Amino acid sequence: MKKSKLLVFVLIAAAIAGQDFVGTQALADAVKKSLPARMRDDDATDAARRVFQALRIAVNDDLGELERALDAAEEVLGEGGRLAVDISFA
Repeated sequence: MKKSKLLVFVLIAAAIAGQDFVGTQALADAVKKSLPARMRDDDATDAARRVFQALRIAVNDDLGELERALDAAEEVLGEGGRLAVDISFA
């Protein structure tokens, strides 16, 4: 099972069991549980960061905002106009 599918399984199982994710640490712990044992020490923090980043992107509708901005830029730019886009997830 891929790590992302296992994470979804762990989160759904926790929700069914009535576990509330209050605070970031509870969600980070669930992410850690979804990782294979050999990865829990080194990769748990990075995995949790990626999950939080994905949640922020979804909640803030970042991809939708980008799509709307590109559509608007197309209407504003003249023929032959150029648009530079810099995407950073720092």
